[in-house]
Amino acid sequence: MSTRLVTSAACGGAALAILGALGLGVIAEKRGVANAKREWPAWVYCTDIDGVHILEAETGRTGEIVGLHAEPDSSLAPDGSAVFFSSELDDHPGIWRLPTVVGKATVGKRKKWSEVRRECRQLTTGASDRDPMVSPDGRLLAFSREGRIAVAAADGRDVRLVSLPNPYGRVGRKRFLGDLGPAWSPDGTRIVYTRAEIGRAPQLWLFRLATGDNVQLTREGDLGTPGTHSPTWGPSGHTIAAIRNNCPTMLSDPCGDLQEGHLVFMDPTNGAEIAEWPAGSVETLVGWLPAGNGVAFVSGLALFVAVFPNGFGGDTAVVNRIATGVGSGAAIEWDRTGR
Repeated sequence: MSTRLVTSAACGGAALAILGALGLGVIAEKRGVANAKREWPAWVYCTDIDGVHILEAETGRTGEIVGLHAEPDSSLAPDGSAVFFSSELDDHPGIWRLPTVVGKATVGKRKKWSEVRRECRQLTTGASDRDPMVSPDGRLLAFSREGRIAVAAADGRDVRLVSLPNPYGRVGRKRFLGDLGPAWSPDGTRIVYTRAEIGRAPQLWLFRLATGDNVQLTREGDLGTPGTHSPTWGPSGHTIAAIRNNCPTMLSDPCGDLQEGHLVFMDPTNGAEIAEWPAGSVETLVGWLPAGNGVAFVSGLALFVAVFPNGFGGDTAVVNRIATGVGSGAAIEWDRTGR
């Protein structure tokens, strides 16, 4: 499929500001994005080994919480009330809940983790717990634990492992890298996730809560063939977006050295490809626009929003650069105020 890329990242009086050591910048230009008032990021939250970074996208103001070894796996509560992330510090490993009001209060500041820790809540204590994602109704929490997808109550209680165990048993346990990156369907009945094994391309699997079934959606071959990973569910529930690329190495994480790939849009019932866009540009898929007509993604440490005015099968995408210095662990709070 041939796709024409129309970029509107540096038009008009838009200015890019590199903001201190945090390195976050913003372009507040909205022209070229359909329904920009409904689809423009209001806040961007990033987690990495340095801590939690907060960006107010409209103004470019930033804040930072340092002294926390966070994984790049933050996600936002459906109601926008909190950011969920995992930490690997020895004294508090596991999944944490950070109220967004606490994060927003750091704008213009550089706070230590010890200053805000009492306002946060530790939900799990597993050293391998990562990739938290809250269900659309806010009642359940999905995450990865010891290489399997787990589901718990939103407060971290009643954890149960739901994806299939290591298929190789103890002898081949080092070959199996695990199930990662769970994403809820909009109706909260299904979870799509990535399964990774050394020597094979990553695959997408689907878990159904009602039946407990795990179904394989994609069937790529050995390492070096295109792998599909990092799925996220569209607002309608009829489409999954994911990244497809070649994975050169799989050492400790699926595609530990990810090459740039392209987006694929798939039917969640059978994994059939609906459309793709474009070759060699996407590093991390952050999520869908609320209207379901585009996606946000990271490429080259910059956050972009791509809108498809003619549908995913069309030949034009309108792309706006939102911020620079953004790593893979980004979560977006969308502006729905109609401003």
